[in-house]
Amino acid sequence: MNFSSFFNYPVQDDGDEPEDYIFLQNWTNEDWGKLLKHTQTLLFKAGQTIIHEGDATQALFIVSFGTLEVIVRHGRQSKRIAVIQAGSVMGEQSFLDGNPRSADIIASTECQILQLSRERFDIFAAREPTLARDFLFDLGRILSLRLRHAHDNML
Repeated sequence: MNFSSFFNYPVQDDGDEPEDYIFLQNWTNEDWGKLLKHTQTLLFKAGQTIIHEGDATQALFIVSFGTLEVIVRHGRQSKRIAVIQAGSVMGEQSFLDGNPRSADIIASTECQILQLSRERFDIFAAREPTLARDFLFDLGRILSLRLRHAHDNML
């Protein structure tokens, strides 16, 4: 199976370069194939909520196409804090720390999302430890970029 056109990488609107948020951009088609065996494909229409703040699911989501908005609510007010484009990930905090979701994520456009549960990741990691290490370091890289961006926006 050829994954070379798996992701379409539109421009980010958060001030960083779009390629900064591309997940595992150096993986081969074979590497992706090994991971994709462990994911579930989900389709969403524009306006649908993909993640609800407070949800306890410990899964990671890879955006294969579409655009999503990250919404944080404070009382009756809500604010868009980020836009996630195809090729990136979402849900990385809960995937790593097991705590409830910290924001809502809503599809801005029609989206295809690949869901990777923590249990399925553990199976993948047992079978492919080198790829799992790459996966976790790249996930950490994206999380770090998002934290830096949030910090910069606070100043």
